[in-house]
Amino acid sequence: MPPDVLIERPARSRPGGAALWAPVLDRSAALPLSRQLAAALRAAIAEGRLGAGARLPSTRALAAEIGLARSTVVAVFEQLAAEGYIAAQPGSGYFVPAALADARPGEDAGGGAPAARPMPRPVSRHGALLRELNPQARTPPRPFELGHADIDPRLVAVWKRLASRVLSGRTRLSWQYGDPQGEPVLRQAIAEYLAAARGVRCRPEQVVVTSGTQQGLSLAARVLLDPGDRAWVEDPCYRAALDILRLAGADIVPVAVDEQGLDIAAAPQQGGPNEPRARLVYTTPSRQYPLGMAMPLARRMALLAWAEAAGAWIIEDDYESEFQKPAQMLPSLQGLDRAGRVIYLGTFSKLLFPALRLGYAVLPEDLVAPFTAARHLADRQSSSLLQALMAEFMLGGYFARHLKLMRQVYAARQEFLIEQAQRHLDGLLEIRPQGCGMYLTAALPAGLPDVAVAKALAAADVGTVPLSALTLATTRPPALVLGYAGHGEAAIARAVERMAAVLDRQPATLR
Repeated sequence: MPPDVLIERPARSRPGGAALWAPVLDRSAALPLSRQLAAALRAAIAEGRLGAGARLPSTRALAAEIGLARSTVVAVFEQLAAEGYIAAQPGSGYFVPAALADARPGEDAGGGAPAARPMPRPVSRHGALLRELNPQARTPPRPFELGHADIDPRLVAVWKRLASRVLSGRTRLSWQYGDPQGEPVLRQAIAEYLAAARGVRCRPEQVVVTSGTQQGLSLAARVLLDPGDRAWVEDPCYRAALDILRLAGADIVPVAVDEQGLDIAAAPQQGGPNEPRARLVYTTPSRQYPLGMAMPLARRMALLAWAEAAGAWIIEDDYESEFQKPAQMLPSLQGLDRAGRVIYLGTFSKLLFPALRLGYAVLPEDLVAPFTAARHLADRQSSSLLQALMAEFMLGGYFARHLKLMRQVYAARQEFLIEQAQRHLDGLLEIRPQGCGMYLTAALPAGLPDVAVAKALAAADVGTVPLSALTLATTRPPALVLGYAGHGEAAIARAVERMAAVLDRQPATLR
């Protein structure tokens, strides 16, 4: 429906003073014709097609031209006059006020073409950083893009059944605003699960439900950091974590990881008169992103001792720990912490499906109130409906069964990818098992720039992340991060063949 499209009509074709123009009205549309006419007039005036001082046709002539009752046109004119778009002159009709020409943006004094706008338009420093990020809408998954998950049909069936149960009212779902900290039944289920599975020591009152790990980190940065505060991060590091901390005004200090993950002994020495103290450290100890190693117990204890002595905070991003073999998982940092220095972040979105957008933060008791207030100001709360569904999913035993299944699925998927790479990419890409999870990092031949390789692969419809794009200061051999979750074996096999074609036929152009 195009109510604001105007049809120019030559003056000689007008019968007896009819309009010089007439809007195209869609009589099959749900929008009333009167509102279509009003919208067309507003657009014509705002865009300068009816210039300052222009006389509108009489209500009688316009009504006859477009086939409306005159009373309808009179009502529209009176409404636009009340809004200031047109003005009535007794005995002469309705005109476009001259003042609108002066107020119309982007037009020079003579009513000519819009003036050029300076680009980019001024925003705050915060806004300038956000403009650089430019997040893109997700497209259908292509191998080996990260951030996807396998959606098991049984999971969907269970979710539908639980949704019916929750919506039936048997779970006493509230249709009003809920607790910004999260629904008590879900926080209780989270606390019990974390205690059993990850050795986390907390009460439900220490849990804040979030819209995923990124929001948890964003809230932590808002609550814990002032602009200019130092934040230590692993190098290489999860890109969104860097962006969130930078947006908070943090002074980012990269700390190199080795085969055992982050080494606090390798961090900058503190205590000198010109050496600011670190306010927090961000770490992924259960499975370092993106290199995949786990931090051993001795390093964990050293990190906790440093945080207690320095009065610093540790943000523990425990993503994907659920996909490790239970016998091989070390306890969480939070469970080892006795000084209350760890903020533990987890997510359900990666474990079930990304559209869920549910996560949680486990906090020292004195941080619960400011975190909850920050969550309330950000977006008030997570969906009470989704929280009720997630609670039912956990309490009914479905969550534990789903994790057991997905551990098997992702282990088999990684094994298949490695087998395909050894068959088609031998000498071109080296992939070794890296625990169990949703991705792995593959080494490229020395001297082959991973950014150029990733670009060439993207042109072949293969999505990868170059390791150098996640690296801050530490020089590392070229490598690609490959996500295999959410991509079936057939798609992986075809993608590996395309990778082989790119790497085998274009080595000179990639260097």
